[in-house]
Amino acid sequence: MPIAALLAGALGTWLGVVPTMWIGALGGLLAAAFVVIGPFWGMRDLPDVHAESDAAASDSGSSAD
Repeated sequence: MPIAALLAGALGTWLGVVPTMWIGALGGLLAAAFVVIGPFWGMRDLPDVHAESDAAASDSGSSAD
């Protein structure tokens, strides 16, 4: 957050307050667009880390035979 505040202050000084606010609004929309367009909506369940690690352990154990 402090880096964003410094960047906003520098942009506000260089471009002005209103253009800086528009840039911030567009940045917020881009951040929200990533969530809306991303793969999150198609996921029914969260990936199970334990099932994947168990499957990898059983695969590596059976290949040694």
